[in-house]
Amino acid sequence: MDWYVSHRKTTTMIDDQLVRAHRNNIQRYRFLLQTTLTEFERQFVERRLSEEQSKLDTLAGSGSSDASCTKDNHATQLT
Repeated sequence: MDWYVSHRKTTTMIDDQLVRAHRNNIQRYRFLLQTTLTEFERQFVERRLSEEQSKLDTLAGSGSSDASCTKDNHATQLT
């Protein structure tokens, strides 16, 4: 039983770290979209932004901590 609790805590910590990483990437890509980019660069960044959001949504569905990332709360840190 102790192993399960320890494993669960570790998994939650890893999930939280992944959520933070995806949120940071999303924030970075949104910032990049506000800069001057070629059409090719813009398409690449938009695709990466979509992929990161999808990964974040998957984590949110797995029961991770507050994993939603909208334009309004993209800078919100996990507590």
